[in-house]
Amino acid sequence: MSSSTALVIDASCDLPKSFLDSHELIILPTRVKHGDKDFVDIRDMKSTLGFYRNVLQKNKDVRLEPANADVIAAIVKAKIINKFDAVQVISPHSDWSEIHKNVKDAAFINNDNFKSWREAAGLDPKFRLRVLDSGSFFSGQGLLVYEAVRLLKEKALSVDKMKKPLELFKSHIDTYVVMDNVSYLRAYEKFEAGSMGWFDFGVGKVLGQKPAIRCYQNEVSMAFRERGYDATLAKVLERAKEHIDDGLERPVVNISYAGNLAEIRSNVEFTKFVKHAKSQHVKILLSMASTSAGAIAGPKAFSISYAYEEYVS
Repeated sequence: MSSSTALVIDASCDLPKSFLDSHELIILPTRVKHGDKDFVDIRDMKSTLGFYRNVLQKNKDVRLEPANADVIAAIVKAKIINKFDAVQVISPHSDWSEIHKNVKDAAFINNDNFKSWREAAGLDPKFRLRVLDSGSFFSGQGLLVYEAVRLLKEKALSVDKMKKPLELFKSHIDTYVVMDNVSYLRAYEKFEAGSMGWFDFGVGKVLGQKPAIRCYQNEVSMAFRERGYDATLAKVLERAKEHIDDGLERPVVNISYAGNLAEIRSNVEFTKFVKHAKSQHVKILLSMASTSAGAIAGPKAFSISYAYEEYVS
């Protein structure tokens, strides 16, 4: 990765912990409030699994508080300002999270502070902070971050030259989220049923229908619903197989699961999908979904993302 540019994400960005650590991505924490208790998500997998088991299974009244401008500025001062000349933040969909707005606020409020902090350290006061709305969430945001790492590491692009290829790549990212319990989504304060198309949650529950939502080119919609979680998952994976066979823009599929990864690894349809992807030399990135994903889409939420159509960096 370019030594002069820091890549920053929030805790809702789903990528394997090993990937985050090896590329030294800086994480903005998300505070998850349930009742009078708080859980601070910094993508610690053991704590996240405990959150799924001990909180989400018992309480759907969970509120998310992304890092505010003050927290973001403090992280820039402590971890970034003296080490990097520029920052690229990649945020979740701005309609579903306040991170994008909060980063912009932090940059505006602290512009003079950034310069003075740099000067106090004997560095060039010029400092650039850029934020890009991924137009997606969960594994979709993670896939865009994966591409950003590639551009920084393999192409050595500056923060100013990254915007165009990242904007182009994100327009080809297709994300599906399979949900086992839609009542979590209904409880999410930023969810608007109208954006999902017609779906009678009550009827769906009675019939055992499990939905898959789709996020493509900034638009969130109801993709389809099948009777039973496994049937919906199988349909999502079959669609992914078709795109793999047609050719992806990058030979990688990013997946996250809100629960113990042993559960999804033992799923027959998932096992067949992974085998097929590997036969086509497609890399599978698998991670435990963030607490944000679990709080929004519920336990067992399965998120899968890949990019297709023509793209040239």
